[in-house]
Amino acid sequence: MELTTRRIQDECRKILNEFIRICTEYRLRYYLIDGSMLGAVRHNGFIPWDDDMDIAMPRPDYERFCTVASRELPSNMYFVSYEESLKGESLGEIAHIFSRDMTIKMNYFSGERTTNVWIDIMIMYGMPKSKFWQKIHYKRYFLYKGLARMGRIRNIGNRHYSKLEKAFISIARHIDLSKVINTEGLLLRSVKLLKKYPYDKAQFVLVLPSEYGDRELVPKDYYEPGRPCAFEDLEVRIPTKAEQVLSRLYGDYMKFPPEEQRVSKHKVTIVEE
Repeated sequence: MELTTRRIQDECRKILNEFIRICTEYRLRYYLIDGSMLGAVRHNGFIPWDDDMDIAMPRPDYERFCTVASRELPSNMYFVSYEESLKGESLGEIAHIFSRDMTIKMNYFSGERTTNVWIDIMIMYGMPKSKFWQKIHYKRYFLYKGLARMGRIRNIGNRHYSKLEKAFISIARHIDLSKVINTEGLLLRSVKLLKKYPYDKAQFVLVLPSEYGDRELVPKDYYEPGRPCAFEDLEVRIPTKAEQVLSRLYGDYMKFPPEEQRVSKHKVTIVEE
C-alpha cells in the first residue's frame, strides 16, 4: 500500500506541476487547501498516507482556468470542469485534472470505479459580511445541494451527517428519486446563488464543495494574497494565514493521528498496463 500511495502521489505531483505552470502564466490565484495544505505545513509535501490533492481557486480565476485548460494542459492530461461533472460521469460534483498516464481502481461511494489519477479543484465564493446572512446564505445553498444529492444518492460520501440528514439519505436509498429530482439543474441553481456575492468584493469566503461544511467559511484575508511554501520539490501557494485555517479545520493540526488512522481514505489499486 505504501508503494501504491507513493506512486499515486508522484503522479499527482506531475499534474500539480502543470497546473502551477498554467496559473503562473495566466496569473491565476490558487491555494492548497485541506489535507494538501496540512501536508505542506506539517510535512513540506504530501501527508505520507494521503493519496489525493486538494486545491481551491477563487471563482473568477476558476472561470478563466476553464477557458485555457484544454489548450494548455499536455496531451496526457485532461480537465473536467465542475459544470461538466454535474452530468454525473465524473467522480462526484467537483472539478478535476486527470492524468492518462495512470489508471486506478477504487472504491467510490457505493461501488468500484476505474478512473485516471486526478487532483481536485474546489471553488471559492464570496459570502455576506453579516454572520446572520452568512448562515441564511449557506443554508439556502445546503438546501439545494441536499435535494440534488437525493436524486443521485450514489454520490453521497461518508462524512458525519446530522440525524435529519441521515433520515433523508435513508429515504433516498430506498426510493429511486432520480426520475423526479433534477440533480444537475438544482446544482446549477446553487452556483447561481453562490455567485450572488462576487468574490473580489467580499470580506468573507467559502470553499465548496467540502466535507468540512461551514468551517471553510473564513475572512478572505486568511487566504489573500497567499504565501509560498515548499511542497515536495515544488513551490506552491498556501493561504496567508494557513495556520488559522488549519486550526479551524483540524484543531491541533500538528498532532499526528493514531497510527491505525494513518491510512488512505481511498481503497486503491493501480491498473498496470
